[in-house]
Amino acid sequence: MSHLTKYVADINSWNQIFNKKTPKLSINSPVDREKIRQRLECDLSPENLCCDGELGGAALRRKADYLNGALAELNARS
Repeated sequence: MSHLTKYVADINSWNQIFNKKTPKLSINSPVDREKIRQRLECDLSPENLCCDGELGGAALRRKADYLNGALAELNARS
């Protein structure tokens, strides 16, 4: 599973738990791709990326690689 596919699946899973009326995001929709991009950029902000300083080392590198991979895949689709 690609980083982007997993990222969108995770968003959709959480939306189904907490907000069942939210429509599922699709990487095929230009409008949804922009929503995904905004969310990725938010997740990549320093305070969110490192969980306000609680995450570091290898775990931080894995998270950054995953999110940057998803963003790169999204940029390749646009």
